[in-house]
Amino acid sequence: ETSLYLHSEGAANTRGGNGRLDRVPPAGDEPADKFRADPADPVPACPVSEQLPLHAAHWAPVEQGSIEDRADVLCYTTKKLTEPLTFAGNARAELYVSADTPDADWVVKLVDVHPEGAAYNLAVGILRARFRESELQPKLLTPGEVTKITVDLGPIAAQLKPGHQLRVDVCGAYFPLFDRNPNTGEGPFGKATAVATESVHHSALRASHIVLPVLP
Repeated sequence: ETSLYLHSEGAANTRGGNGRLDRVPPAGDEPADKFRADPADPVPACPVSEQLPLHAAHWAPVEQGSIEDRADVLCYTTKKLTEPLTFAGNARAELYVSADTPDADWVVKLVDVHPEGAAYNLAVGILRARFRESELQPKLLTPGEVTKITVDLGPIAAQLKPGHQLRVDVCGAYFPLFDRNPNTGEGPFGKATAVATESVHHSALRASHIVLPVLP
């Protein structure tokens, strides 16, 4: 298992932000990254177009560029690889997060960035915060309190070639393949909704990272 750590100067929003991903944990404090998750404008699972309308979303890899240009998507990217990166097994993300609402969703995607810039999803995981400790005994968030979550990214097998980059995207929805979270703690059938400001923390004491099953 190999850990890759999230870094930024507090502006990892969009693929043009300053989010970075590497094997070195943060040495001190780094500003948290924030995004607003609006149930009325959820991050789509696939780019929406006339050829691929919202309701036609699918699980297959698809170019992520237009999604990664949204301000409510955090992007953390490695430098260009100088040798192949091969991994096979179960991957996960261990994140230190907070929100200003009683509930929020956390979506984590592994993305293969090609040398010309095209980005294709490899794996995705989602966690509804109130189920972070148990699916049988939900526990709402305390707004503003930092908590550690583990997002299962499932089994994956891939090899990234030299010149490619590995990217981790973090956002608050994967719609419509997963239902929107109203962020109120009332569940999907509640009448009210709230826009959640979600934060990802990365510092020496809160070293958010992904864990990849890297092969030699």
